[in-house]
Amino acid sequence: MAWVVLFWRHHYRAWAWAVGGATLALVVTITQVPWNNVFGRTWYTAHHTEFQTLADAAHQEQLHPDSDGWVRGHDSSVPNFGHGLQDVPVPGAPGRVLMAGMSSEEVSENLYVHVYGRPDAARIDPCTITTATFGEHYRCARLGAGWWWLQRRY
Repeated sequence: MAWVVLFWRHHYRAWAWAVGGATLALVVTITQVPWNNVFGRTWYTAHHTEFQTLADAAHQEQLHPDSDGWVRGHDSSVPNFGHGLQDVPVPGAPGRVLMAGMSSEEVSENLYVHVYGRPDAARIDPCTITTATFGEHYRCARLGAGWWWLQRRY
């Protein structure tokens, strides 16, 4: 704002309007863009090949989850993004859910989800599969190829 006042006082009104407008646009962008969603989509796009490899391994039953659904010590050609994978059945419905969390916490703030093993898997919204599992706690964004970005609601 100091630049706007300085330009205005020295009769550089066009510069004052330009700097003021640019500052306002920057503030609106920083405060209104859903950056968490931008991150999820960007990460998915940048690592699309790894996500496809992971989905293919799930479809071909190559992940071998333990009794809690955690995939451990799997083939190193299957990515896990460093935070582990869970491959669990959908409660009360056919199919399975592959979850790749973006943190090492037990309940990740943000995670990628791939629903498979059901005829409508490519179209189903994981937040509507069962409200108790995802819907009350996460927002869902479709990424493509059966993948979803779930971000924690606050």
